[in-house]
This record gives sequence, structure tokens and C-alpha cells, in this order.
Amino acid sequence: MAGSKLALTRETLKFLAGQLNNTDRLGIVCYDNVVTTSLPLCVMDSQNKNLALNVIDKITEGGSTDLSGGLCKGIGEIARFQR
Repeated sequence: MAGSKLALTRETLKFLAGQLNNTDRLGIVCYDNVVTTSLPLCVMDSQNKNLALNVIDKITEGGSTDLSGGLCKGIGEIARFQR
């Protein structure tokens, strides 16, 4: 994903993060040919909301798309938080 699609995705994520409060949780997993947890699942207090916005600004396009790897990493984040 690149160009206007990526810009729209970033804007949508910023809107989403802005709607969350301290009873909500957000985590961001980015993936191309490498899967990374850019923001571990966390409570959306004001500090983490600012952190999320900074992470969102740094999302860039990459190589191929490891969709299953991204999904597995995201599921792992949820499982980690539930322990």
C-alpha cells in the first residue's frame, strides 16, 4: 500500500485513536515481508494516545505482504494482554 491509500489509512488510524479513551486498548502491528509490533497493546490514556499518533505518523510502505504473519502477531498481542 502506498501513496494516497497509505495516507488515507494513516488519517483513519489517527481518527480512530482520537476516539478512544482510557477504557479502550489499541495495538499496532505493521507488516510487509517483516512483521513488527509498532505499538504493543496498551490502554489509551493520554500518554499512550500521543505515542500511538507518533507511531501512526511513522508507518511507511514496504515490500511484500505477510498478512498471515501480521494476523498471528496481532493475535499474540491480544493473548499477551489477557494473561
